[in-house]
Amino acid sequence: MSAILFDLDGVLIDSWEAVESAFLAASTELSVDGAARLGDFRARMGMPLEAIVDQFGFPQAFPACFRHHARAHDHKTRAFPGVAAMLHAIRQSARIGVVTGKDRPRTLMLLESTGLARYVDAVVSASDAPGKPRPEGLWLCEQRLGAAALAFIGDTAIDLLAAHNAGRTAVLASWGGGPPVSARPGVIEIAAPGDVVALLRALDGEPQRQAAP
Repeated sequence: MSAILFDLDGVLIDSWEAVESAFLAASTELSVDGAARLGDFRARMGMPLEAIVDQFGFPQAFPACFRHHARAHDHKTRAFPGVAAMLHAIRQSARIGVVTGKDRPRTLMLLESTGLARYVDAVVSASDAPGKPRPEGLWLCEQRLGAAALAFIGDTAIDLLAAHNAGRTAVLASWGGGPPVSARPGVIEIAAPGDVVALLRALDGEPQRQAAP
């Protein structure tokens, strides 16, 4: 059986309203200019929060403060339209993994609250492996699935680079409404969740890669 890997935010779930609210609330509480970095933050989603905070020079207390505020706003998060049906169709013939920069407890909670947990066979979070764009998280997810991935589907340049570094087909999901991403050579762009099923059928006809050791 083949496998497919997904990023979480901006691909499977529409979490930006909750993330933006938590980011700005934490910025206000810690007296940093979060509004000026909001676009940069969104472009880096997929990386571990601690790594983003380090790049911004924000206080070390920011991740914990952000997560505190996020819990108050996570009810705003929804699965994108068409995602549940897409995952249901894929799961008839392939295993599904999620590789995210979120911590594991929030990842599992959001998969449950959005109704997507039933479709996901393996999760790799920032709690489990070095963050994207390093490839180890993708490889670990493949090991947990017991199959090499046909592709990694993400919505940021970080995701595309992670797929490239892991030696996997990079697929850019453009339905999330995030910042424009310049596709690298060889990147496949898809406009809607329903396009994933046909894409996987096409990729499944190509020679299979071996899972990373």
